[in-house]
Amino acid sequence: MNATTNVTVLNKTAPRQEISLIDSGLVSKEIFQALHSNINYSMYPLTFVGFVFCVFGAVVYSTKSMRSPTSLYLVALNLSELGNVVISILQETLGVMYGQKATSTYVYLTVQLYFSIYLGAAVRRTTYCLTCLLSAERCIAVVFPLKSKHFKIVKNPVITVMCVTTASIIFHVFVAIKFNVVSYQSLITNETLWKFQFTDFYLTNKLEYEAWSISSKVVFVYTSLLGCLILNFIVVITLRRHSKAREDIVATNIPRINDLRITVTVLVSTFLLVIFALPSNVSSLLQNTLSGYGTNTKEHYLYHTIMRIGKLCELISNCVGFIVYMTLSSQFRKVFLKIFCQCCGRKSPDNGMKTTSLHSENTNLSIVSKF
Repeated sequence: MNATTNVTVLNKTAPRQEISLIDSGLVSKEIFQALHSNINYSMYPLTFVGFVFCVFGAVVYSTKSMRSPTSLYLVALNLSELGNVVISILQETLGVMYGQKATSTYVYLTVQLYFSIYLGAAVRRTTYCLTCLLSAERCIAVVFPLKSKHFKIVKNPVITVMCVTTASIIFHVFVAIKFNVVSYQSLITNETLWKFQFTDFYLTNKLEYEAWSISSKVVFVYTSLLGCLILNFIVVITLRRHSKAREDIVATNIPRINDLRITVTVLVSTFLLVIFALPSNVSSLLQNTLSGYGTNTKEHYLYHTIMRIGKLCELISNCVGFIVYMTLSSQFRKVFLKIFCQCCGRKSPDNGMKTTSLHSENTNLSIVSKF
């Protein structure tokens, strides 16, 4: 008698833990948290140094001996960078005050929305525009020395700065109307917490909003940075042509060393500005073009890692301008040391020099004779 036995084998496997979408990217949560913690240690000293350097730069360029259209743009540039530093200080201070619960408190989220996100973006992009205007003013003074005073950005720098700043603040209002700060009840602790929530206006006009956001980046970021590079490149080429002309015909009383200082200062400041602006702006560009890159996507932690590095670069950028001009501009050093010695109650060093205008009418190279 043949008996058949049906044997059923049950494969008992442990329940598989599903990996969330944001944990499947190139950067893990642990790496992001470690980098975030290390960057935070350098934030406070850089913020303090940036604040001091921006104040020093604005004070030096606002002195009577340095006054010119160029110096007025430099004052505005330092003040805009100072605004970025102050906003960063405000956010970091509130973060320390509220600790781990900061992102669920009304005060922190409100300040973050209207100061860090909205005003921070407007002021930061104003800095890019002012840098481009400064390059344009220098370019006009070099390329059109006899007609430079007829250009409005040279003739009326204060009005130009005010118009650009106002336009940036108004243009970026859309950032502030994207979110609302709303309350919700915690299911665990039963306490009232706060969070960001998309506004009805944004949800209704999402496509128009995104188009406006991209337009703001093109106008205030990419055009300004690229324009800055192009204009400064024209300045360098023009100065070199003038330098070669002076080898054959001595037609100016400005030493050749000044041309080299102008060229080096323009190249270094522009190069560093663009380099330090790249991480956050390139990351923002990728967020708009790649579906898997950004908040709550596959590359969530990679996005926030690069943005945090970009924030660090912005703080470094606030310090670099002062260092570059202290290194390459003898006039800036002399004025700074004079002010510093007066504040310390010491006798200022005798520089024995004549203060020259940033725009001399007696030379075809009427740009930044102090640099």
